[in-house]
Amino acid sequence: MAERLKITVVRREACSDLIRRYVPHGEDPRLHTPCGRFSDGQTFVVSPCEMPQGFCSWAWADIQRHAVWVALHGVQPGHRQPGTAVVCCTDGLYPVFFRLELIDDES
Repeated sequence: MAERLKITVVRREACSDLIRRYVPHGEDPRLHTPCGRFSDGQTFVVSPCEMPQGFCSWAWADIQRHAVWVALHGVQPGHRQPGTAVVCCTDGLYPVFFRLELIDDES
């Protein structure tokens, strides 16, 4: 029974106030759309520390250290359950929030 890492897209956001303030032509409504690479509720199941196929490499670079921590059954600060974490990519205008969860292949 090998452990696997389940990555769930919890939420995608477009920070409209920041976009209007800091992006040239930020009033363009097309800029106020969350990241199109992912969908809310989308899941990926992979071996711990393995980047899912088709996953955004920038987002993976941001969450990979958390994936390692979860794979080692670490408890993230502010989280109650070992083997889980809620983290996000560091895109300040279009962040994507992920839930990382260590599961058994049987799950």
